[in-house]
Amino acid sequence: MSCWLSNGVWLPLLLMLAEGQDPHRQSNPLYRELREVGWKVDGREFRLPAPTLPDGLDAATQKKVLEQLIGDDYTLDDFLRPSPVAPQILRINDLKSTNANAVPRSVDLWFVVYADLDAKIDEAFVRKVLSEGKREGQAVRLNADE
Repeated sequence: MSCWLSNGVWLPLLLMLAEGQDPHRQSNPLYRELREVGWKVDGREFRLPAPTLPDGLDAATQKKVLEQLIGDDYTLDDFLRPSPVAPQILRINDLKSTNANAVPRSVDLWFVVYADLDAKIDEAFVRKVLSEGKREGQAVRLNADE
């Protein structure tokens, strides 16, 4: 797992794992903190939601979860097709806040990626993507302690 820090914003690549048997809660302090402690916005606490597809689900259960997620927007075959232009599901929701001028929002994005998870990350590409359109600041790779 890699984490990047760009202009003070954490961009973790979080693994979506089973709630009760999640080894990353033990080995990944950032993931554990976002799931258990969360963060505050204007005095209100927020936590990273539970995984949509936790580890250990059989194929039939995975299919049922995905069908509920996509609803009538797509067919399951269309959503799962290996294509650079395959569908994605984006949901942006306003969250309750006491400050009308600073409304926190949740952004949920689901898509399917067909890739080798052991492939080497092109660090120059990641830095370019994270710094694109920025006037100042830079992206840096964090080590395990950071």
